[in-house]
Amino acid sequence: MILTAKHVAENAQREQHRLGIFKCSSPIPDFVAGILLFPGDVDVALLVVKDDFSSALKSVAVPKDSVPVGAADIMDGDSLVLNGFPTQIIKQDENERTQAFTLITYWCCPTNISYDEYGRYHLEWKDAIEWQGDQACDLPSPQGMSGGPLWCFRKPASSSLWSASRIGKIVGIQSSWDRKETAIIEPINRWCRWFHDSLHKIDHEF
Repeated sequence: MILTAKHVAENAQREQHRLGIFKCSSPIPDFVAGILLFPGDVDVALLVVKDDFSSALKSVAVPKDSVPVGAADIMDGDSLVLNGFPTQIIKQDENERTQAFTLITYWCCPTNISYDEYGRYHLEWKDAIEWQGDQACDLPSPQGMSGGPLWCFRKPASSSLWSASRIGKIVGIQSSWDRKETAIIEPINRWCRWFHDSLHKIDHEF
């Protein structure tokens, strides 16, 4: 199962999608067994992967509890990471008809987040500071990042044992941008119940 934006899943109804991972030389073609669209005005959906490919993807899948069951508010002190593949930095080889997607990992903080009248997150998207440095760099446009997850990492008490993979939770799905300086994200509070109800539906119908 792949969690993504609804408008991405709607494209999968009309066009064949391929699925690849890091340094994948043979993308998986026509992997979609079913599509579940959020029934309301939230830009979130699920793509069900065909059984033939599930074992090959198991090693890169995240557990379902990475999506909280209930509402999850962002708090001061949280570390936020938005992942996606901006169209602006896709590399293309026209002769070989291949594309190389470059992942962007944007690390930000709660002060970069605000809300609109629909309860969606608005994430400032202006520039960034290079990792392990102090040089500012321009961010590529967030166009193409639709469906990318917003992760929240909340450090537990110092007396407990923890790892980043255990504390990371998906709290939003990239939806759109205002073509200026804001990425728009569907927060988990709008779709978490539908997500977990859909998991039960998938178990019984696919």
